[in-house]
Amino acid sequence: MNLTTPINLSEAVFLAADQHPDTPLIADSPWAGTGKEALDHAALAEFVGDFADRLWTAGVRPGTRVAVVKRDHIDVQALAAAAIRIGAVPALLSARMGVRELLALLERLGEPVLLTDAYGADRLAPVGEEAARLTASAWSVDGTEAAWIRPLTGGRTHRPHRPADGDEVIITHSSGTTGLPKLIAQSTASLYAHAAPTLRVAQQTGRQTEFSFRCISPTHIRASSALLGNLITGTPLVAAADPDMDRIRDLLLAHRPVSVESHPNLLLRWEPLTDDPGRPFAQVKRFVSTFDAIHPRTVRALLNASDQPDAVYLQGYGQTETGPTTLRVITRADLNEISSRNVGAPIPGVSEVRVVGEDGEPVPPGTAGSIEVRTEGLSRGYVDTAAPDREAWWAMQDVGRLLDNGELELLDRVVDRADGVTSLLEAEDTLLEALPELCEVVLVKPTPDTLAAAVCVRDGSPLDRAAWDRAAGELGVASAPVHELRWEEIPFTGSWKVRRLLLAQSLAERTAVSPGTASGKQ
Repeated sequence: MNLTTPINLSEAVFLAADQHPDTPLIADSPWAGTGKEALDHAALAEFVGDFADRLWTAGVRPGTRVAVVKRDHIDVQALAAAAIRIGAVPALLSARMGVRELLALLERLGEPVLLTDAYGADRLAPVGEEAARLTASAWSVDGTEAAWIRPLTGGRTHRPHRPADGDEVIITHSSGTTGLPKLIAQSTASLYAHAAPTLRVAQQTGRQTEFSFRCISPTHIRASSALLGNLITGTPLVAAADPDMDRIRDLLLAHRPVSVESHPNLLLRWEPLTDDPGRPFAQVKRFVSTFDAIHPRTVRALLNASDQPDAVYLQGYGQTETGPTTLRVITRADLNEISSRNVGAPIPGVSEVRVVGEDGEPVPPGTAGSIEVRTEGLSRGYVDTAAPDREAWWAMQDVGRLLDNGELELLDRVVDRADGVTSLLEAEDTLLEALPELCEVVLVKPTPDTLAAAVCVRDGSPLDRAAWDRAAGELGVASAPVHELRWEEIPFTGSWKVRRLLLAQSLAERTAVSPGTASGKQ
């Protein structure tokens, strides 16, 4: 396996078809235009080649930006590979974001060609006239038609075009937890660096022939780097898009994966599966998450649900702009001393991490400050802005501290700091530990000087207010109004992060409507 020469996602598809043609790639619903849930690498290459023909027929050429707005599915990545195949630049936009946000991002892309489906067309229908004005043309991958959307059909054979390693090759967006998502461009080299840790592990351990299972946002750059790794290493994959717990259980039992990756908030949501009599996690050797720090309660539940003696939880920390920057390996031996904030150490040969004070100078270990990184995976920058200086330190906009052993503790986002509380994220972990019936706790600031709590009880029962008051009192957040919500009422981004700013605004409105209410279902 040659790990020194970067290849792009499209090249990886055809490499996989040549080297591992029979390796399965299974989705939880049919691939666009196929009626099939299961493909292999050979069929994936046919899919990518077919849609490259269709895009070429539609007039897409090297350098054309192609906005993909469709239902969540791994085929989003295959459509991206088809665009890259002909030198176009796919921009993957979550169809679950607000329609005004979608319009704003389409405008930033500068009249892109739009690829959508029935779900995406329905989402955009209320603003169809504006969307048509902001796009060069609009095409559906499943035959859906509208006044401004045409079916994407073939007819002409495409001409492959390989972008240079440093050129813009794919665009994704940040999570948008605090506002409008940012559009971030990757090059072949930077995306390949995102996948480097996975590829190095595969080089050391050999090819994995058992299934990996992944349920992450297909428009996130992690979906691109992870699929790149699967294709290069020939790893069988089950790619789920629907996080429904019953559907996830069925997929896990059907395929018995040895690796499971998802968003921390979904893993928290799936905790009841760890007690399922069918033991859907029994074969798992690696649980993986690279999005946020995860609650210790969830790590314990997952590792205890595996029958594998060497099962581990791999905790990564990074951003779309940087790729993975730290990695922590948690084993069963660590379960009694899991720090909810420890996200591990810098990755040798990939990243450097430092913490700086307000003057921009590094602070001693144990001192909180702003986290900065240097990494091989640094993106080409935000769309239509100058590329960042690859030698400069990149500000993560997070607050943390380095430990004496070089590991990093993530404390809060800069915008989420609260007076009198060391870490709101750590307080949330403590509350989840104290009240195991909760499936979510979020502490936000409706105003700069106030805190509020949103809580979700797993079975819909009322909150145990006495237990809450005890735990919140010990943390110094007892005065925060408590709002009991259903999990479905929590506003999430396309990558299943809590939209804290939107939630804070919502809780402020609830408090204004019911100013005398400190708790209760409102």
